[in-house]
Amino acid sequence: METLSAGVAVVGAGPAGMTAAGRAASSGADVLLLEGGDKPGRKLVLTGRKRCNLTNTLPLDEFLQAYGRNGRFLRNAYSRFFSAELAAFLSEIGVDTARERGGRIYPVRGGAEGVRMALRTYAESTGTRIRLNRRVRRLTRKDDGTFLLGGDVFRVKAVRVILATGGASWPQTGSRGDGYALARSLGHTVETLHPALVPLRCAEGFLPRLKGLRLRNVRLSYCRRGKKRSEFFGEVHFTDFGISGPAVFPASGEIGELAAKGPLEVKVNLKPALERSTLEARLLREFSAGGAEALSTVLERLLPRQLVPVFLERAGATAGAPAAETPRATRKSILSLLQAFPLTVTGTLPLERGMVTAGGVRLTEVDPATMESRIVPGLYFCGELLDIDGTTGGFNLQAAFSTGTLAGEAAGRGQYP
Repeated sequence: METLSAGVAVVGAGPAGMTAAGRAASSGADVLLLEGGDKPGRKLVLTGRKRCNLTNTLPLDEFLQAYGRNGRFLRNAYSRFFSAELAAFLSEIGVDTARERGGRIYPVRGGAEGVRMALRTYAESTGTRIRLNRRVRRLTRKDDGTFLLGGDVFRVKAVRVILATGGASWPQTGSRGDGYALARSLGHTVETLHPALVPLRCAEGFLPRLKGLRLRNVRLSYCRRGKKRSEFFGEVHFTDFGISGPAVFPASGEIGELAAKGPLEVKVNLKPALERSTLEARLLREFSAGGAEALSTVLERLLPRQLVPVFLERAGATAGAPAAETPRATRKSILSLLQAFPLTVTGTLPLERGMVTAGGVRLTEVDPATMESRIVPGLYFCGELLDIDGTTGGFNLQAAFSTGTLAGEAAGRGQYP
């Protein structure tokens, strides 16, 4: 049995954990970083299609909206370490960044792998000791205020502990949900876990025929409990079981929760840039100009060819009928479908298939100024383990870096018993 000791033990070597470890060590603490896998940052390497969308240039108030009602918890952290501070920190450790479409910030070169390597080098340069293949399964707090951490072949005595184990999605990267069990074992509440940024399952039988289809510049909408309407603009990707893509992921957490109570209808506006009257006038022109051409041929000027057969079936139209002879009722049906193509969502893919885990350690039990537990002195949380999840666009990584920074600095400068 390997026996180790540390002033600060950090559990989990993702971006939050490596940042926290480096910050704590820079504050003068003796830091031990424990990683259950065979290398740090395995999930980080997959982010942003391996390009690593690090953060976003949105102003603070708009940035916080990306997390929903829990975004306010991050206001303190972001007032001290936000996107500008992150860019400066990354530059210091050798990662230059650049702004791309939508205000998204990416590394100039090296992608996600380059960021991972830079973070590891940074942590090691501060004196952090990294131990791989050390999966922490037990965590207890002794009467003297210190902690005991244990695994299959090791045990650690630490004065402070930072849990940065990540969520429960993508378990193949090491995000197995271990941190939730450790938090519960010390009395913390864990809000119900569910997937976010995850593909949706739909009920329609025609979906296999649309597999691989990508609709660009469309608008996805749905109603929350029959009242407020939510809309998301971007791409919708069809699969053989449902839909995914940039317009779907930001809404997937809430849609999944609503669909768990019963099937939920979502609508895809295939021509969101056109008002109804403008779109109707265009249809009239296309049908009139089409003359004896088949209706399906004319619609291929408006829609992807793969979608046309399904679209006409839903409109109750005959594919081979002359376009110029399209009945008014059929034309109205086509117009309605162009602006509101309906799909019935029945749920999401399981938690392990989500890009992010929604739910986590209850935020009222954590001090937002330090990330220290309000229940267990000397215990800190950061990253995806907390009940915080943002939409796509760099929001989740910014949260990881910022909470990791606060937790590391607070734990590193703490008064040790």
